[in-house]
Amino acid sequence: RKFFLLEANYIEKIGTGRTISLLQDGVNNRVDALLMIQYEFPNLVIKLWFTLYLLWNIGRSYVTIFLFLFVCMYIFVWWINKRYLTTLRSTRKQIWTESSRHLVRMIMAKQEILYSNHTEKEIDSYNTKVQEQQNINYRITHYIFCMFNFPLIIVQSLSIVTLLYAYISIRDGNFSLGLFSALLAMIGYLSQLMLKSTESYKQLWDQFIHIDKYRDFFDTEQVISHYNEWKAFQWLWWTIIIEDVSFSYSKSITVFKNFSITIQWWKKTALVWPSWGGKSTLIKLIAWYLQPDSWEIVVDDQKLSEVNLLSYYKHVGYLTQEPSVFDGTIREN
Repeated sequence: RKFFLLEANYIEKIGTGRTISLLQDGVNNRVDALLMIQYEFPNLVIKLWFTLYLLWNIGRSYVTIFLFLFVCMYIFVWWINKRYLTTLRSTRKQIWTESSRHLVRMIMAKQEILYSNHTEKEIDSYNTKVQEQQNINYRITHYIFCMFNFPLIIVQSLSIVTLLYAYISIRDGNFSLGLFSALLAMIGYLSQLMLKSTESYKQLWDQFIHIDKYRDFFDTEQVISHYNEWKAFQWLWWTIIIEDVSFSYSKSITVFKNFSITIQWWKKTALVWPSWGGKSTLIKLIAWYLQPDSWEIVVDDQKLSEVNLLSYYKHVGYLTQEPSVFDGTIREN
């Protein structure tokens, strides 16, 4: 219910595909995170407790050393995720969205690009986005490599310490084969435990990133302020006045700047512009599906920002470029 009442500007700016992906990722990752917390982490806690119990019986000092290294490992993994990976993943997603839009635009406007001799310009622009994606992927892979190799460094350090301990014991004539074998077995077990816990933490962190985006989508975006409030729209002649309207999808994509036009009710008006020139955007502004960044749209001497939108929508017939057919009769559709 809240999704339908969200302001359309934000949804239009991020795109339908991105909106669907954001909602699906939020729901799916929420379920996966709950399942992991319910099943995966209790298993890791039991293994950690069993490890500490065995180390306690071998030597209490080993428990202190292990806990210190285990905490250091998690602090390092958390720092890598928080400091680098979260930002890089968000940037990669944004670049991927922009490159996908650019590719769709090139496909849809193939003839216009060919006729205007902008082929090389469009290809160079798209290749720039692809190169940015590759650079981001390289940096993410680098930090993930560091994150997963830190536990291995800890395990290898423990192995070296154990071998030094065995060497000193043999040199001093206090060698205990049972203790040495137990320590080697524990190191192998600890290696699996650290790697598994690091992987589980990374997966849970990734899931919460999508969950936070899902929550922000609903919590930070405004709902339509006057959908079923304020004075009702009074239809007269359908004279539409647009004066100095500005609208942009982003800082880099400005569709209208101080655009003015008067559409008389007694004339048939056709909007003829190149692809991606703003025809659909203008119609969405007149239908008040989108709201302009500045100034007003006046229909029959009534500002659309001051009327009951539900009463206005009842007078608007709008066929989209990709119409949807609902499950129902022809009359209902």
